[in-house]
Amino acid sequence: MEDHQEGRVEIRAMRWAESHYRAQGWDVDNVARRTKQHVGYDLFLKKGPEQRRVEVKGCSSLYGIPDLNHTEFSADANGSLRLVADELCVVYFLPNGKCKRAIIPGEKILPRFVQTLKPMYRISGKFKNAREMDKFIEDID
Repeated sequence: MEDHQEGRVEIRAMRWAESHYRAQGWDVDNVARRTKQHVGYDLFLKKGPEQRRVEVKGCSSLYGIPDLNHTEFSADANGSLRLVADELCVVYFLPNGKCKRAIIPGEKILPRFVQTLKPMYRISGKFKNAREMDKFIEDID
């Protein structure tokens, strides 16, 4: 049976990015789900003494950049918002079947390019289970 998430742009982008950075000689650690130690980025790269933090996004429109979560930014000494990651990797899966990428150094995303939106929130897996949710689930016609 095919994984229903296999085609999701975000998952495809992560797989592409991991493969790309490994091909560049980096040791790649996917830390996307380890939010306590690695807040604000998806991949932690290491090559000898060099380390890099990368936020990965997938998109189906060239030049698009999906919204970033409030945890993916921090305020600098002047109070300006800066990307937590050292770079933003956007993988484009275009309607014509072609793929492109943009690897953008974090310092190139200047505060004037960042718009503040309300923070995003996610319901925890601690709630998304039968014990918590069965009382709300109903059959529909």
